[in-house]
Amino acid sequence: MYKDKAYRIIESDVKNGKTTHAYLIVCQDVNLPVYLKEYAKILLCDNGLACNSCRTCKLIDKEILPDCKCVFKDKILVEDIDEIIADSNLKPVEKDKKVYLISDFSLVNEKAQNKLLKTLETPPQNVYFLLAGSNEYKILPTIKSRAKKIEISPLDETEIVKILAPVCPDVEKLTTSASLSGGYLEKTKILYNQVEREKEIVKQILSSMKKSPQIPYYSKFITKDNVGKIVNLFKIVFSDLAKFHSGQNSFYFFSENDLDLVRALSNEYSTGACIELIEKCSSYEKALFFNANFSMLADDLLYSLLEVKYKWQKL
Repeated sequence: MYKDKAYRIIESDVKNGKTTHAYLIVCQDVNLPVYLKEYAKILLCDNGLACNSCRTCKLIDKEILPDCKCVFKDKILVEDIDEIIADSNLKPVEKDKKVYLISDFSLVNEKAQNKLLKTLETPPQNVYFLLAGSNEYKILPTIKSRAKKIEISPLDETEIVKILAPVCPDVEKLTTSASLSGGYLEKTKILYNQVEREKEIVKQILSSMKKSPQIPYYSKFITKDNVGKIVNLFKIVFSDLAKFHSGQNSFYFFSENDLDLVRALSNEYSTGACIELIEKCSSYEKALFFNANFSMLADDLLYSLLEVKYKWQKL
């Protein structure tokens, strides 16, 4: 099992008797509860190893261990925090400690964060809080000062492929998914199972959308759920085309069966157009991170594909 930075730190703290009452894990991956449950096993495992096979580890995975409370919601309210505080003052049922997992803590409003702050300042004995947030700027400084903050940085694509190869055997598909994930394991696993449909959408747009009146039709294929993947895929497409222009034939997006399409697209999109569109896709990624309107962004993306292509063709 791969042990990320937070896992190694918490494991070391437990072994050395330096466990703190609260950890704040900052990570932009999806499925943050998966991370938190692994960390909880370090604190509670029957064998002291996060073995994944003992009764405690299995109950943590199922989120039904009485002494490991999981609060995984899109919207965590003051009432939820009140329940956590009240429960934290009760003695453990089975273990010698209690652990609270809260995700995504970035989505907890200021009032609820302030409510939890008092408990973090003077926590009950043998009570531990594992908080996970995707955006630390939405977490109060006072919360961050009461917890041990650990940031999980993105991994290199080759490292992701190596880690996930045993469970994701299609190397080409895994490599594409890793390149789309921003360097995160859970995103890669999700993309591995979903990326084919988005790739077909991108290919259809590139092959068939030739004029701006077609934009409303093709923008219907870009939704709130897939817009991030679509933008990432376009970025990879133009990176592949730029490499093709320089004489390279190793691709992330395209397969060997796509060589005719690659040649056709390279005639439409010059090296300069590819570079400009890569930069535009990067700006769209940033806009999405700050909650840009996905519908407007989709239209702008499709318009840019045409505008940049024809601009460079005239030069």
